[in-house]
Amino acid sequence: VAAIWILVSGLTEEELPREHCPSGVQVIEIDGLCPEAAKNPAAPGKGFLVLTRKTTSVDEGVSIAQRKFREYEDRVFGPFVDKCRILVDPSYQGGDASDHLHLRVASWTDGDGPQMKQQLEDLAESRSNGILRLKTGARCSGVQAAADLQRTHASAKVVNKRSTASQMKVTTLKDRVLAALKKLKDDGKLRLSKERLV
Repeated sequence: VAAIWILVSGLTEEELPREHCPSGVQVIEIDGLCPEAAKNPAAPGKGFLVLTRKTTSVDEGVSIAQRKFREYEDRVFGPFVDKCRILVDPSYQGGDASDHLHLRVASWTDGDGPQMKQQLEDLAESRSNGILRLKTGARCSGVQAAADLQRTHASAKVVNKRSTASQMKVTTLKDRVLAALKKLKDDGKLRLSKERLV
């Protein structure tokens, strides 16, 4: 299982100040935020909490959506692919996979414009690393993810809109995420109201 990647989008300039986060994408690595922690609270894995600012501006030619995708590729997808490859062939030690044709990877993406733009920019690097980038067809949810159209999926969306993290029972994973948010708030790098913090 790849690392947990929790994304909080749409923060304002006031909530995620530019002076502390010029890129608009704040990635916080959290010890113990991993699937294994559900069985073992002392599990040593790491996960990520990602905060993004709501903006349409483009900084240095790269949008916030592209930065978010790049961070995911570097911190979650790439390391996960390397771990899988090492399991298949222990002689592979990460990085360039051009000499390991049997370890090629196909990555299907149901991506939006910025995500696809970043993939196109990274195409040469992906090829040298043995990763084939494929785009899922537009408007094909009814075929590829038929459950998206079912009543159970629609019902789950309604519940998600009405429930908040504060209604969850206390869990070690929730405590770790809230502790990371509180530290950012205490350091003045995140300005969320008490209602938004829980």
